[in-house]
Amino acid sequence: MSHRIATKTKITNNEAAMAALKKKGWDFRSAGNSLYIESGPMRGANINLQTGEISGDTDYHNKSTLNLLSQTYGEQLVLQQVAAKGGYIEEQPHVLANGKIRIVAQVSGF
Repeated sequence: MSHRIATKTKITNNEAAMAALKKKGWDFRSAGNSLYIESGPMRGANINLQTGEISGDTDYHNKSTLNLLSQTYGEQLVLQQVAAKGGYIEEQPHVLANGKIRIVAQVSGF
């Protein structure tokens, strides 16, 4: 039996969140301060971009899918920050054996 749950995250940047969902290939719609996930393993969940809270049905998402979304969001957030500082990506991001993401970028002024 499923039930609704809410999980607190740090997903609050609209642009990075939408880029992460697109990269995962999950359909979504945006309404106000929320993103509603319409496909993929987290379908039916919504992200409140003001609070970072994700609520959804336990039949469709769990800790591992939430971790994958959070990881992709973090990657997109860094890529966004590099671009905002006029930098560029030297090597495409990839996940290391320990689950961390390696991003090699060049940014002036640090």
